[in-house]
Amino acid sequence: MASDPKPRSPRDQAVALNALIERAGNGDEGAAKQIRATLTELPGLADIGGNVADEAEKRLVASYAGKCLGTREFVTQKLKNLRAELGGATALPLEKLLIDRVVATWLHVSYLEFKYAATTSMDVTLAVYYQRAITAANKRHLAAIKALAEVRRLALPAIQVGPNVLAIDARGSHGSSLPAIGG
Repeated sequence: MASDPKPRSPRDQAVALNALIERAGNGDEGAAKQIRATLTELPGLADIGGNVADEAEKRLVASYAGKCLGTREFVTQKLKNLRAELGGATALPLEKLLIDRVVATWLHVSYLEFKYAATTSMDVTLAVYYQRAITAANKRHLAAIKALAEVRRLALPAIQVGPNVLAIDARGSHGSSLPAIGG
């Protein structure tokens, strides 16, 4: 990869990286060192193989959808829509992490509620388990929503130029603590 002087096709690079990953998976320290060097050179690759949250989300979607690829696509699109509604591409990096958390916790709560509702007959122990799991997942979901709202609230610095200038926050709304110009 980084040590290869001649350019290779993306396919050849992917094959070589997969071979390194397999060797590293078998305990080859040299392969791990080469992977580390490649990730230093191309840090964006970590998003492909190192995004544990994304993998967890995919597994939860797969568990819900089962073998139905259509359901998987609908749920995946719903998650994309939620991310876009919550701020999507215009969000700051910390907001993006929190948006992902809100979407992941929404998916988890929804999945647990679906599993609970889809179970036609269950004993008391299982019912209590689901209720506790749903309650805990909902608390995490509400905490993620609160954290996102708090970060957004804190990210609105007021701009003050002089004593008679209207304060305007970063999103363009007018503050009420200062008099308007000429007032």
